[in-house]
Amino acid sequence: MVRKLMKHELHALFRVLGPVAIAAFVFAIVGRILLTVQVNNPETNAALVSVIVIFYMFAILWLVIAAYGLGISRFYKTLFTGEGYMTLSLPATPVQIIWAKLLSAIIGIFFAGIVAILSFITLFLGWDAAVMQEFADFFYTLFTVIGELIESQPVQFVEFILIAIVNLPLWLLVCYAVISIGQCFTARRKGVTYLIAIALYMGASIFYALVFTPFMMNLQLQYDSVTVAHITNAINFALCLLIDIVCFLIVRYILRNKVNLIA
Repeated sequence: MVRKLMKHELHALFRVLGPVAIAAFVFAIVGRILLTVQVNNPETNAALVSVIVIFYMFAILWLVIAAYGLGISRFYKTLFTGEGYMTLSLPATPVQIIWAKLLSAIIGIFFAGIVAILSFITLFLGWDAAVMQEFADFFYTLFTVIGELIESQPVQFVEFILIAIVNLPLWLLVCYAVISIGQCFTARRKGVTYLIAIALYMGASIFYALVFTPFMMNLQLQYDSVTVAHITNAINFALCLLIDIVCFLIVRYILRNKVNLIA
C-alpha cells in the first residue's frame, strides 16, 4: 500500500518539479552555449549571458524550495482539508500514509539536489580552466579528508553516517507534527500552527544555548577531543532519533484519533 500511495504522491510532486527541472536544464544549456560564444568572442553581449545565468539560479532556487515546500504543503492539503476525507477513506493505516508522504518528500528533495548539481556542471563545465581547477581541487580535498577520516577514525565516520540518516527526515517530521497539532484547534488553526512553530524554534534555541552548549563545554574540560567527539555524536544521534520517533508517534496518534478536517 505504501508503494501505491507513493506513486500518487510522486506523480503530484513531479507535476510541479518536472517542469522546473526542465527549465533549469534549458537555462543551463543556453547559458553554456552563450558562455562558450562569449569566451571565443568577447564582444558578445554579456548582459544576455548574465540574464540567462540569473534565470538559471532562480530556477534552481525555486526547485529546491518547491521540493521541500511541496512535501509539507501536500501533507496538510491531502490530510487536513477536504481532500482528507478521500485520503483517510483509503484502505491504508496512518503509519503507511506517513511513510508514503515522508519517503516521497525525501525523494523530491534528492531529485532537486541532483538536478541542481547536474545542471550546474552543464552550465560551467569546460567554461574556464581556472574555475574548473578550483572545483577539482575542492572535491579532491573533500574526498581526501573523507578518506583519511575513514582510515583513521572509522567509528566516527559511521557515527556521521548514522547522524545523517536520522537528520534526513527530521525537519519534515517536525513540520508534520506541528501541522498535525495545529489542526486540532477549531479556530484560527493556521495562526496557532505558526505560533506552535515559533514556540518550538525558540524552545530549541534556548535549550541549545542554556543546556546543550554549556554541557558540551564542560565535557571538553574533562575529556580528550576524541572522546568528546564520540560523546557529541552519540548525543546528536540520540536527540535526532528521539525527535523523529516522538514526531512520528504524534502524527500517527492524531491521524488515528484527532483529525479535524476542513471541508
